[in-house]
Order: sequence, then C-alpha cells, then structure tokens
Amino acid sequence: RVPRTSSGGGTMISFKKACEAHGLPFSDKPIDGSSGFGPTESNIVDGKRVGAYRTYLVPAMKRENLKVIQKAQASRVIFDGTKATGVEYLNKEGEKVVVNCNKEVILSCGTVRSPHVLLLSGVGDEKNLKKHNIPLVADVPGVGMNFQDHIWAAVFYEPSEPLPSFPGQFLSTQGLWRIDGNTEKQPDYQIVTIGRKEYLHNFPKPPGYEDKEVFMAASTLLHPRSSGSVSLSSSDPSAYPVVDPNYLACPEDLLVLRKGLELTCKIVSSMDCIKSNIIPGPLDVDDYIRGSAQSLFHPVGTCKMGNDIFAVVNEKFEVKGTQNLRVIDASVLPSLPSGNTHVPTLSVATRALQIMRGN
Repeated sequence: RVPRTSSGGGTMISFKKACEAHGLPFSDKPIDGSSGFGPTESNIVDGKRVGAYRTYLVPAMKRENLKVIQKAQASRVIFDGTKATGVEYLNKEGEKVVVNCNKEVILSCGTVRSPHVLLLSGVGDEKNLKKHNIPLVADVPGVGMNFQDHIWAAVFYEPSEPLPSFPGQFLSTQGLWRIDGNTEKQPDYQIVTIGRKEYLHNFPKPPGYEDKEVFMAASTLLHPRSSGSVSLSSSDPSAYPVVDPNYLACPEDLLVLRKGLELTCKIVSSMDCIKSNIIPGPLDVDDYIRGSAQSLFHPVGTCKMGNDIFAVVNEKFEVKGTQNLRVIDASVLPSLPSGNTHVPTLSVATRALQIMRGN
C-alpha cells in the first residue's frame, strides 16, 4: 500500500517556492523518472511500515506447507554433484541441521548473505574457494562481485520555525536529475529533503544540535560507476564475510555527488523557513563528501542475472553450473534502480514465482 504523501505544510510549500524561484520544475504528484521534484511516496499506513513481512509472510503463516524456523542461519547448500538436494543451517544453539528437499532450493538471503552461502557451498571462483579449502561444486567467478549500493551525502540546516509533526507520514520531497552531458534517460542523482522531526531521530545530528530541530537535505548517487564485492573471510559459516563496497573509487561518482550537493544547498539555503546552514559550512565539498557519505542500505548485484562471464543466475533465476537451485532476492539485480530497492525486489520475487509456476 502506498498512501498519498501529506502536503507537508509550510516546509514543503517553502521548498516548492524555492524550486520555482530557481526555475526548477516541481509537481504535486510523484515524479516519473524525468528531471524534477515531487513528493516522496512511502509504504507507511497508520504509523506502521507495510513491508514484505506484514504483507506477505504474516498472512501465509497459517499455511500447512509453510514452516518458519526462527534464530536459524543458513550455512550452505547441500549438493549431490551439482544438483542441490538440501540446506544446512545453524540452529539457535549453533548446531548444524540439514533439511533435504524434493524439488528446489530457493536462496533468498540478500545481497550480502546469498553470495556468502553460495561461496560456503562451493559455488564461486575456483581459485578463491581453494584458499579456504572449500570443495568446488561450480566455478562461477561472478559470485560476490558487482556489489552496488546507493550512497548519499547530507547537509543540515537550522529551521526558522518548528518542523511539522505528522505521525505515520514520511514527509519529504525528492528530485531526480541528470548532470550535463548525460544522454541516457536515467537520472544521475536524487535530491531528498526531510523536514519531519520524528524521522530525523533516525539520523545522527550535528554536534551541538543533538537536542535541537534540524532540516536535512541529501544528494544520492543513483548509478555508481564504482562496484565492490562480498568474499569469504573463512570457511566457518558463523564468520562474517568480507564486504568491500568500494565507494567513490571512480572519480565520476564524486563528481555526481558534488553536483547534487551543490544544487541541494542552492535550493535549501533559499527556503524562507531556513535560518542558517549548520553543515557543511565553509568546508571543501569533496572532502566533506568523502568523510560523511553513507549507505542507504540498497545493495544489489552480487548474484547478478545475465549472460556474461560474471553473471550468476540466468533469466529463470537458476544458478549457473547447478541444478535445482535459484537465487531470488535483490542480489540478482544487475544494476541499481533510480530509486529505493524495496519495490523492485518485490517485483523480482513476483516474476520468479510466475516463472516457477510455468507462466
């Protein structure tokens, strides 16, 4: 469920006026991917997030053919040759338990854990598996590669009036923009403003403003040129994998974030409800981005779908070099969408279900 965003009162009106003053398009409806600003859509109803758990899993808990085992960690897929025949997991006592399957194994552990489980199972780059004495099942060099994530750099301002309080509403605006020279349809960066005091409690405030209201705006890198990886630290399934996001490795990524942050500051500083800027202040913008940019927790790509040498699954979500094994989660997305990954991931699951049913 996606309710209509509140008008936002004076904060959103002030932002809209600032956009218009700079000749920037602003729509009262969510933007469709072209350059411009509009309200942010959210899946918050009656003060609660309507996510996959509440929407899909809770209603299915009554099914007799579904058993949910809590406090369990998938450790590896069991193979007979290259055919998946079951799953090994660690229970809450840390004991290994094996569950056999009659049909297929579906791996949905996310962009970090899905490649981790595949590597522990012997599916991955042969040379790296040998380093950890893991027997090879299938040489799939792309497992754990192509890690991509949205990152943003935020700026903070002191409002001249109290921020609005809208319980149950995600009050913000967003804009999608392309930098000069971009001939592709997809935007390069997203500008997000958040002017609701409840939501700002989730973000660390600038020093000296912990107990004060602040207005936050951020520039988000939508399609990074840099990519990272997920790899093994050990053959022990309880050991964390090595996650190297490789943020800002390509100079183009820093350029895009800088352009976005410059436009962000230009708009927000001219809002009539803003008193003064707090951060970054008179700092070098590039240094500020390098020191403050953080993840939006939208990782994708480590078990990407495709036909090239680094693809892990085919168009049916089947893991290459194996049988009876599919990966169905955000890790199969070859690249980042121009927005949050929640709905695209649900779309991936819906499409996978259609394929498994033979549609």
